[in-house]
Amino acid sequence: MEEPSAVQSERLEYLFEIALQFREMPPVTSREAGEGEYIGSGEGTVEGPRIHGTVRWDLFEKREETLCRSNLAGAIETNDGADIHFDSRGFFMKPDQSNPNKWVTAASVHFDTADERYEWLNTHLAVWAGEFNMETHCHHYQAYAQVID
Repeated sequence: MEEPSAVQSERLEYLFEIALQFREMPPVTSREAGEGEYIGSGEGTVEGPRIHGTVRWDLFEKREETLCRSNLAGAIETNDGADIHFDSRGFFMKPDQSNPNKWVTAASVHFDTADERYEWLNTHLAVWAGEFNMETHCHHYQAYAQVID
């Protein structure tokens, strides 16, 4: 069996911190485009070394007892005027019955933008992980892109 001529290494690069808050507002995406039941929409912020801005989003879910399949989709408007669309698929899980308002979350994320300053996002898969607070209706995630060297 032949040895590979080059070995690729993979790593995660920190992208940003994202904070999302439910708001009474019209959906950002098509309700038919989301996977699961439409739950609601909201706004938020993104802060990272290369991406800063505001977010509008929609949440779709398929709920089970202690696990919730989620589809969070929307758009980031960067402080320098770019629009970056995202579509995430993941899970919310209630890990501790003594704290029923805290759900841990993890998802894979795909970005799509026509802005050449951020086109590099189109070719990278990303993940985000964090928590959702059922009492305050706030999401907080850290996002990372998969980079292949």
